[in-house]
Amino acid sequence: MLKWNLPPEPYQMEEICTSFIQKANQFLRCDACCNIATVSALPAVHPVIRQLIHMNEELINSRNQIFYLEKYNYQEAAYTPPDLGLLEELLNQSNPAAFFEEIHRYLYSLVNNQSMNASLLRLFRLDLVQLVYSFLKSKEIEAHKLYTGRTNDQLFIQSLNSIEDMEKYLTYLVNTATKYRDFAEQPRSVVEEIQQYISRHYGDDLTRMSLAETVYLNPDYLARLFKKETGVSLGTYIIEARIRIAKHLLKTTPMSVNAIASKVGYSNYSYFSKLFKQETGCTPYEYRNLH
Repeated sequence: MLKWNLPPEPYQMEEICTSFIQKANQFLRCDACCNIATVSALPAVHPVIRQLIHMNEELINSRNQIFYLEKYNYQEAAYTPPDLGLLEELLNQSNPAAFFEEIHRYLYSLVNNQSMNASLLRLFRLDLVQLVYSFLKSKEIEAHKLYTGRTNDQLFIQSLNSIEDMEKYLTYLVNTATKYRDFAEQPRSVVEEIQQYISRHYGDDLTRMSLAETVYLNPDYLARLFKKETGVSLGTYIIEARIRIAKHLLKTTPMSVNAIASKVGYSNYSYFSKLFKQETGCTPYEYRNLH
């Protein structure tokens, strides 16, 4: 709020706001917009501020501009979604450039028709998120696990601030989806990723669910993929990897058998000994004596 003895001339407000935006760009290294309310007497300030906040929440702006409350005319516009069938087809065709071009065209058509507001943009964002999640699900990728973390949360929150912010969020959303789809469609790469993870975490509680989370895939799909590529089930591979490490430790270290069992992920020694004998034909103690 700025205090004036007399209502300021419009050019004065323009100069002040233009200077502020330039300083924000230069010194704060950020974009800014100025939303200006009408001149009001002190008793009328509170409702004007409410109107200004409402305008700020609903106004989807371009960056570094000045907007006036008195010129703002909020109208509830009916939401007409973009061509979701076309966007889905472009995703499946691995054509993100055409996808983003169609998104850009759609968003600026709303701007040009003066029907853009936060409510419409929120519905649009919902449609696009559902589209991408459905696309990932068709590839057996667990989207809700793929999109976690600070980057996703920050871009999602900021996406209703402006057209540029929405395009930035959708670029992240789609590029992440297509990049991971490309990875998931290379079974050998997925299997190698799992094998490397098991070799580094053989002492952890390894389950089909936990391993699937590391590659953001559906657990059942991962199990089928792993067996198809390696010829052995995921559970069998984990046992073989742990027994292989146990054999190495038995031969090269003075660690007790119980300590080795715990180190390779088996807190129950009897169970470890049973698995070890199934794999090697002898108990851990016999194996150590033989070697």
